[in-house]
Amino acid sequence: LREGLGKGDLIVWVLGSREERKDLVELKDFVLMKDRGGFMNIGGGELVEDEVLLGGVEENKMGDGYVDVLYEEGLKESDRLWRMENVRVSGDI
Repeated sequence: LREGLGKGDLIVWVLGSREERKDLVELKDFVLMKDRGGFMNIGGGELVEDEVLLGGVEENKMGDGYVDVLYEEGLKESDRLWRMENVRVSGDI
């Protein structure tokens, strides 16, 4: 699974939420990604904790983040994700 993280310009996660996939994506996965590579999660929100996603962005481990689902749905207006230049938050695709 992690072998291809350093090869793609955009890594797209489309795995649905299941207990065995909870917290599947870790900060080390962002480190494995191609420098300034993009990350998109359109599968299950529980694949990556919001703080792990933020860590990947803040450490400049990825170029752009596209987030369709979150660990906890209902992103607050004050959440940092809204203010990050390289993160795009969308409604459910």
